[in-house]
Amino acid sequence: MIRENKFRSWNQEVGYFVYFCNGEYFYYSFGKKMELSGLSFSWDNAEQYTERADDNGKETFEGDTIRIEDDFSEDIFEKQIIFKDGCFLASESGVLCHISYFEIIGNIHEGDLNESNKD
Repeated sequence: MIRENKFRSWNQEVGYFVYFCNGEYFYYSFGKKMELSGLSFSWDNAEQYTERADDNGKETFEGDTIRIEDDFSEDIFEKQIIFKDGCFLASESGVLCHISYFEIIGNIHEGDLNESNKD
């Protein structure tokens, strides 16, 4: 299996992510993949794709905030995805590949995505 080298970078000027994947730069507009023209990708704040999707099929990147339910205690935790010592971790509490079920609820740039849907 070939690894998909995908990164995203938050573009502060326009308020959304710009992506780099296998030599191509792009962004999404209303769910449609668009060629990058005029927007810049900053490698200074690039976040790597974990090659994992959450329970809803959404791609998970460094900087995402996820909600995890503990299988034993049924406690719910919110953790941020980080990359440390060659592994993707849920805020240093567990290796991401060992977490069975999780949902992305936000990221470090946009906050809790569910908060914007509460009105």
